[in-house]
Amino acid sequence: MAHVYGHADFFKNNLWFGKTNEIMMDEMANHATRVLATSPGTGRMLLRASSDACLTIEHLIDPHSMS
Repeated sequence: MAHVYGHADFFKNNLWFGKTNEIMMDEMANHATRVLATSPGTGRMLLRASSDACLTIEHLIDPHSMS
């Protein structure tokens, strides 16, 4: 529980994340519903492989880059 409170406090008080949408959990649930809705036609294994690929290259992108 303390871990969760720590994250909540961080996102509430950090200047970088201060403009984060307050209903982010609802948005994440909506995104998950949309992804799972595509799984019957696409297949969960393909969705998982696609998600893993995106998470792998995520660390190669500099969020502070202007281009």
